[in-house]
Amino acid sequence: MSQRTLAMVENEYLEKPKGRKIVSVKTKSRKFYILLRPARANPAGWKLMNSDALMSAGLRPLINAPDSLNRSFCEYPVLPRFYVSRRLGRKLADFQKNGYFWIISDRARQVLLSISETDFSFLATEVEVDPDQEPLTLWLCDVLPVLDAVDESRSEVSVGRSTSGKRIHYVGGLSKLFFDEAIVNGHHAFRLETNPDFVIVDDVFREAFKRAGLKGLSFRCASKP
Repeated sequence: MSQRTLAMVENEYLEKPKGRKIVSVKTKSRKFYILLRPARANPAGWKLMNSDALMSAGLRPLINAPDSLNRSFCEYPVLPRFYVSRRLGRKLADFQKNGYFWIISDRARQVLLSISETDFSFLATEVEVDPDQEPLTLWLCDVLPVLDAVDESRSEVSVGRSTSGKRIHYVGGLSKLFFDEAIVNGHHAFRLETNPDFVIVDDVFREAFKRAGLKGLSFRCASKP
């Protein structure tokens, strides 16, 4: 067999390997969700007992200069103390909104730490329960990252200005939000810089929440109304 013929045979073998299939792998696109509170008919059965000792205006996040969007907890003189009782309302879920923060169960804290060690901040609390109730561990939790990550070129959201001239996104039921993933980067939870009341999470957060059977949050796909 000539060298030319041999080369042709080798090329044919390389081009058409027998018994092998080429499989294209599609990268799963990252999904983002707006966190919402489930509608509840009855209030949760808890009460903050020492708000006066904490701050005259109640619990608030610490604003660190010069970065006004770097959140954390204040150095309170005492730990927040909660009284939890079914006489005050329904049983607490794993996540309860408390003004600027969440009140979360110890199990929820473990799940959040497994998701990210940097996206969340925790503050221990003291908890009083009724004599016939099991001891309860609760934490205050804050979502730390505040990102200007909304991709306005792809999103459908109303834009306005605050009294100080800062850009605001008015997120409503018909809003569609898409995000710049280069800005989101490795974060699994963040607040919108243009509306910090809204917390955005990704599918990693949602799947961990569902897998652990946690309660107290609902998820709305950010890109769908």
